[in-house]
Amino acid sequence: PDAIVALDTLTGDRKQVLRDAVVDPYRIIRAAGDRSPVGSYFMHDKLRMVFFDEKSETARLYRKLERAFPGHAVSVTSGTRDGKLKIVRIWSDTSPGDFYLFDTATNAADLIFSRRSWLDPATLAPSELVSMKARDGLPLHGYLTRPIGSQVPLPLVVMPHGGPIGIFDRWEVDDEAQMLARAGYAVLRLNFRGSGNYGRAHMHAAAREWGRTMQDDLTDATRWAIEQKIADPMRICLYGASYGAYASLMGVAKEPDLYRCAA
Repeated sequence: PDAIVALDTLTGDRKQVLRDAVVDPYRIIRAAGDRSPVGSYFMHDKLRMVFFDEKSETARLYRKLERAFPGHAVSVTSGTRDGKLKIVRIWSDTSPGDFYLFDTATNAADLIFSRRSWLDPATLAPSELVSMKARDGLPLHGYLTRPIGSQVPLPLVVMPHGGPIGIFDRWEVDDEAQMLARAGYAVLRLNFRGSGNYGRAHMHAAAREWGRTMQDDLTDATRWAIEQKIADPMRICLYGASYGAYASLMGVAKEPDLYRCAA
């Protein structure tokens, strides 16, 4: 995967600062004031923060907020010039996001507003990280959303994302996955080859592979879900838009006995 590298512009020396074993840096974390980079988010399973210096003022603030809002990603969006008050955004796979006014002196956090407050996080299904290998050995990762309190095996909707190159499914509230889970379906969102976030080799592996190994990845993930007793093998469909629509139609064309329908 890609790395964050420090460059000495006088000597030309480069030094690797951060690199994850599985995923690319997702977004840079910046310090208040001078906006200098101090770390990065990495999205694998949940959104994880890594800092260049864990003892820095920004790192200590973010870790404090992380403890205050367990299970959520946190981000300081702005603040007062003296640094006393911060606007903090939190979000997760079951929360579209809340904004708080955080007082760094008292550690008090007052809710300002919630995004899409009509969605109750308690009724939204979490996204579980799933990992498997394609038939050629390529590691594959994705997210599985199951109806709350459901029993397996379940009817399954495989939902390939659009794009497809460089786009990837994320740890966040996915409207369509939630809608389908509410209706009783398990939903599998796979970051097949060509998807972003998992390194350049994973993305470039999709070159000229539409309908071929890219499609095989979706087939292999579907069969994995059957083997894991997650999916009812007689009740599996494909659904997607843009490239996801192409992959859905190609899926039933190549594997007519595996899927019941495509949308």
